[in-house]
Formats: sequence, structure tokens, C-alpha cells
Amino acid sequence: MHRLFLAAILCSVTVFASAQQQDNSALRDSLSTLIRSIDKDPGNLELRLRKASLNVLLEQYDYALEEYDRILKTEENNPAALFYRAYVHEKMNNLPFARKDYETLIKCFPRHFEANLGLAILAEKEKHFTEALDRINMLVMQFPDSAVAYAARGNMELSRGMFNAALYDFDEAVNRDGNNLDYRLGRVEALLGMEERKKAKEELDEILTLGVAKPQLADYYRRCRLK
Repeated sequence: MHRLFLAAILCSVTVFASAQQQDNSALRDSLSTLIRSIDKDPGNLELRLRKASLNVLLEQYDYALEEYDRILKTEENNPAALFYRAYVHEKMNNLPFARKDYETLIKCFPRHFEANLGLAILAEKEKHFTEALDRINMLVMQFPDSAVAYAARGNMELSRGMFNAALYDFDEAVNRDGNNLDYRLGRVEALLGMEERKKAKEELDEILTLGVAKPQLADYYRRCRLK
């Protein structure tokens, strides 16, 4: 279920949203256009942020890192550059550097949702499990209306076999965003962990009403069969 962590972060990455539907060829064309614009206006940080976002989408992490470094030399607390540089550091497995950027961002903007979420997830990657849960608990307290926060905590609880707690959190996430497939499947995972196969099957049947094809859920249905 770690994919849910990534989804939780990426769903908030609005800088990338318009480009995500394009193929690599279109992205490269856009990148070439941006490079030409930057050559004419090298001090334009907005253009550099847009270029870095395309570098990330193309998985050109070294180039993205260079851009974020350049931006932060000019504007050391730029929130977008700090957040996305932390993301790039994680992709490059530079976890201590990612932590430093998240912590700097949170120091400047204590209620920055994505940074707090990113740091909680990073703490789990580093196997700092107590810190991870403390941070995600704080995030839920700060953002009680956020489905993402509840789902992220539920995902952490699933990984620790805390199925009752995970079910509560996925219930809360679904109550806030009932059409999100990941949240509904998180609830199924919690129910299966609790050996509540009948309830898990009922949840799967409900998911089908959202337009999900039954073959996509075949493995879950198999796991729901009574022993």
C-alpha cells in the first residue's frame, strides 16, 4: 500500500497537473520552448520552476535538482522549490537532504500540508516509526477535513497491522471523498486484516457501483472467499 503515500503527495502537486496528460514528446517540446525563454530571461524564477517540473516529469532528476538549487540561491525560502527539491532528493534516495528541505519549509510555513505529509512519509522510509506516527497524527489534528491525511495515517497503520485503527481512518477518508478508489480499497484491506471477509466483499460490491470493472478487483474478491 505504499503507492497510496506517493499518490497522496502527487495529488497535491498542482505545478505538474497540466503536464501529466502529455506524452514525453510533447513534454520535451515544452521543455525546449521553456529553455529558449529562460535564455532570454535567466532571472525569471517562474520559468525555472516550470522547467524543473518538466524535468521531474521526464525523470531528469539531476537537471531538476540544478534548477531548484539555482532558484533557492536567489530565493532561499521559496516554498515550491523547497518542496519539489525534497521530492527530487527522495527520488534520488538522498533522504537526509530531503529531510533538511522539508524541515526548512515547515520552519518557514508550519502549516504547509504537503511538507508535513512528506516529512511523515520520509520518517517512515527512514524507519523512524514513532516520529512518522507522531507527525501524521499532528497532520490529522491540523487538517481534520483532509481525506488525504486520514488515508495516509490509515496506510501507516495497515503496514503495522493496526487494522481497527486503519479501518477508522479509511472510513473517515471515504466520508470526505467517497469516490476515491484507493481509500475504498484501503478500507477493504483493513477489513481483510480483521478477518471481516463478508464486510470486505460488501465493500467491493459497493466499489463496483462507482464504475470499476470487476476484473480489476479479482484478487480482492479471491481474498474475500470464506475459508
